[in-house]
Amino acid sequence: MFRIGMVVSGLLALLALLVYTDVYLRARSAYYKAEKYYYYSTHPEQMREDLKREFQSRREKLETRFRRGKLSQQEYELEQVVLEGEYKRRIEESAIKNALVWYETVVNLFSPPRTRWVKEAEKKIPQCRAEWKAELRTKGIPVEDYITD
Repeated sequence: MFRIGMVVSGLLALLALLVYTDVYLRARSAYYKAEKYYYYSTHPEQMREDLKREFQSRREKLETRFRRGKLSQQEYELEQVVLEGEYKRRIEESAIKNALVWYETVVNLFSPPRTRWVKEAEKKIPQCRAEWKAELRTKGIPVEDYITD
């Protein structure tokens, strides 16, 4: 009986460690994504350059699929329109709003446990929210607290 209890305890401890590691790594990944968008909010030219590079790569892959006969002419043209629409939408997105969403994701989805990433995200949320409100005001969009919370 004692051995079975030890084995079960060991397996539960291992499971807890695996869950903690998974949540920790997901929180870190989301935090880094938030940091990327925060950087883009202060360096919009870098965001445009990165998006242009990403969509150029996706366009080249699309052309390769078309040349190999994996897409019909109609599918190819439709995919091009979708790709260009997505590019335009992402260029116009608010980087500071995306940063806020990702910081909130870290706090809301990956806590508990209160990892380093959760604590850092909690510190940055008020600043991001204030910057997003300022951005909305400069665009002439009326800002109420319920909109940004």
